[in-house]
Amino acid sequence: MSSSARPRDSNQKTLIEALIAIFRLSRYEINFEYWGHTDNAVPIALALLLRGCSPQSISDDLWKYLTRTLAKRAALLEILSSVGAPFERFSAVIGVTPQGSLTWQEVSDGFHQSVHLNRGIATWTRGMYVDLLIPMKVKGKTPTPSSTSTASRNQAGFKRKLLERDGSFSVVGGVMEESELMDYMPDPLHGTSTLIAAHIIPFSASSRPRLRHLLSVFAGQNPRDMERLLTGENINDPSNGLLLDPSSHQAFDKYQFGLECQDKHYRVRRLVAHRFLPLIIRHHDDGEVVLFGQGPQGHALPYPMFCNIHLAIGRVLHESGVARLMDKVQQDEDDLKDGHVEGDRWLPVSASYLERELRGLQTDDESGIDLQDDETDIGSQELFPTASFRTICT
Repeated sequence: MSSSARPRDSNQKTLIEALIAIFRLSRYEINFEYWGHTDNAVPIALALLLRGCSPQSISDDLWKYLTRTLAKRAALLEILSSVGAPFERFSAVIGVTPQGSLTWQEVSDGFHQSVHLNRGIATWTRGMYVDLLIPMKVKGKTPTPSSTSTASRNQAGFKRKLLERDGSFSVVGGVMEESELMDYMPDPLHGTSTLIAAHIIPFSASSRPRLRHLLSVFAGQNPRDMERLLTGENINDPSNGLLLDPSSHQAFDKYQFGLECQDKHYRVRRLVAHRFLPLIIRHHDDGEVVLFGQGPQGHALPYPMFCNIHLAIGRVLHESGVARLMDKVQQDEDDLKDGHVEGDRWLPVSASYLERELRGLQTDDESGIDLQDDETDIGSQELFPTASFRTICT
């Protein structure tokens, strides 16, 4: 949309469309810090709204956070009152005077010049970054919460079920489990390997309540359903698993490719350029359909919603550019581990790590002050009708 277009030209502007327009036209940085690394919240928030499984759910969550106090609500509605009928109507209810006809660039500038909104978007985005994107990207390689999961890493049992479901082959890549190859069998087309039973949603989600909640927001799902699917031994259900050879498993964890499931068809989707993919994955065309469940046992197929969440997370990471930042943070932490890693936990060492931990606690304290202000909330009910977006997380 051109910055010269007048907002009143479209009185049906929705919350999602308004937020996307504001972030796209942003000429400002709204920075947040995590463990000594600084990033701009604007491209992350925009990528979440554009590439998340449920833009409506994500925009609703952002709106509720930005309007948790009277001051924040008034600041936001004063800016958006010129955008369209829904915002004008609710601005009048709380006594906000519309600014009149503004260009979209003026609306975006006003949004970023508000201290309340700047702090709100930085804190909301940092929460999504720290509690959703990082745990999904680095999986079990960050320190786990103090609470323990009721699930155990029964990798052998998990892998056996996947072998029974898919016939001892990795559906993605077509590699055969080497322990299953018999002398009378012909050589597999793409060779053999010790296949890995990979979790689509990381095992660490079973012990992270905050991650499970944000996954429900990201996918537009009932939080109770996400709790049921990802806690206890359900995390090891075949519906949350794929068989992959080591190189493909590494690429899957790095979000170099993913699976899209629509209309009961699973398609391989590339998330990076062809040349960066392992050779096994290059055998698949982008969008190629693959078939699960060709083995002797009818275990559950990969859950479509989990596949689509993983794919959408990858798109957010790459489009926002934070994948590279996370790799840098993870490399820094790997340099401090001193080579001692056990399961989901690692031994933090060095004064540098402790210094950054204290800095993180200080940032959390500052966020806590902002949240105390939010306790004056006058209600978090949904204020505006939002656009109906088709979601692939079904």
